[in-house]
Amino acid sequence: MRWHYRIILALAELMLRLFFRLKVKHWKKIPQRGGLLLASNHASFLDPPIIAVGVRHREIHFMARSTLFKRGGFGRIISSVNAHPVVRGQGPNQDWELFKEVLKSGGSLLVFPEGTRTKNGELQRGKTGFAKLAYMSKMPVYPAYIHHSYEAWPKGGRIRCRPIRVIFGDQVEMGDLYAQPEEKSVLREISQRVMNAISGLKKEIQEEVG
Repeated sequence: MRWHYRIILALAELMLRLFFRLKVKHWKKIPQRGGLLLASNHASFLDPPIIAVGVRHREIHFMARSTLFKRGGFGRIISSVNAHPVVRGQGPNQDWELFKEVLKSGGSLLVFPEGTRTKNGELQRGKTGFAKLAYMSKMPVYPAYIHHSYEAWPKGGRIRCRPIRVIFGDQVEMGDLYAQPEEKSVLREISQRVMNAISGLKKEIQEEVG
């Protein structure tokens, strides 16, 4: 893990634990090495650093909308911590080559199957763009659910100090789908399986915190 990534990660963890009392559950389910996709719900700008802190045992890569990289210094900062641009609206037609190389080289890549932040805090339908990358790379997919990041920083709202939890799940079984020809129905099923796994983690954490 690169030294400047470690420093930024440590600062992010300090902020998240101090202001949002972040707690992490089942982080050991994420392998320490090897290419994989981390698939999480998306409710807040806080989500990428939350996942990074949750799996601090390995350096991860992020997807970020391409417009963020046009903001001068901010674009350089997020690039330095492995953020890579995606063009919103491209869906399955996105140029996935860079992300495939990250995965094939043993990297871990954070993706948000919903495509964008939720407007009401509820889980959204998964998009086929993410499913296309999973199918093309044939990499294992691990689900994650972040609880209360919407309450802490909703889309279009202000930051508020709310306790945040993140929980990681077991690998989502995709072998049977990866073995089938690439069709829209297969991509939809990949997306649905992952969202079902995320929904299961949501239920688990809600039952725990009440």
